[in-house]
Amino acid sequence: AYETYHFMEGKRFGGSVKDGSLDDMDFQGVVSPLAGFMKARNYFQASSQTEGDLLIIVHYGVTSTEVDMEEFFLIGDFADDAYGDVTLSENEDGQTEVNQVYDLGMEDIKDMNRRADAIGTGAVAKLLGFQKALNKRNLLESEEFDLRAELEDERYFIILMAYDWQKILKGNEKQLMWTTRFSLNSIGTNFDAARFTLSRAAMGYFGTDLENLTKENTFHGEGKIEHGELEIVGEETE
Repeated sequence: AYETYHFMEGKRFGGSVKDGSLDDMDFQGVVSPLAGFMKARNYFQASSQTEGDLLIIVHYGVTSTEVDMEEFFLIGDFADDAYGDVTLSENEDGQTEVNQVYDLGMEDIKDMNRRADAIGTGAVAKLLGFQKALNKRNLLESEEFDLRAELEDERYFIILMAYDWQKILKGNEKQLMWTTRFSLNSIGTNFDAARFTLSRAAMGYFGTDLENLTKENTFHGEGKIEHGELEIVGEETE
């Protein structure tokens, strides 16, 4: 069995320092490797806007040791709610378009920032999917040390949040089907190479719910990918 999908750009996290490899990367460049590796899990690009099983919102970027909590809480505490206000319209060709992904007010954001000092690296752990591992029963002290050490360094990441596309089309109803988070230490690489490394490492996990963190060893960089033309449903509005 296979499923079809549409990609849509979510939140882009720029980090605390200038990163040319990330700054110069457009959304097409992020999802092109994903499309190639997702075929191995029987996920294929939908042929038209009204068809398709999933709307996959793609968040990406780099974490920061001087974290901007305003950005991180958008994915952390509001991961299930931030995309409830999807609005649809028809373009000149009669195709359905997504106009807006989320609508959080400034008061919500200010409240998030007021809680920032009490959270610390917990926001990064939640964003990257480390939180469940850190809260695991009988976690060894050495295991916790290793996990927190990984969070202290900046990490490139991609997060896929897959929603039921047909339910969105029929009634503006959101249903989060699955979330896949993958990241790597940004030291010694750049986002241009990391987008391929991350997509390749996550190839066996698209559409699955993992109980624990999983590590994969793979090579950095592009390798060989074959994919067709990509169609992007829409882009997030500020």
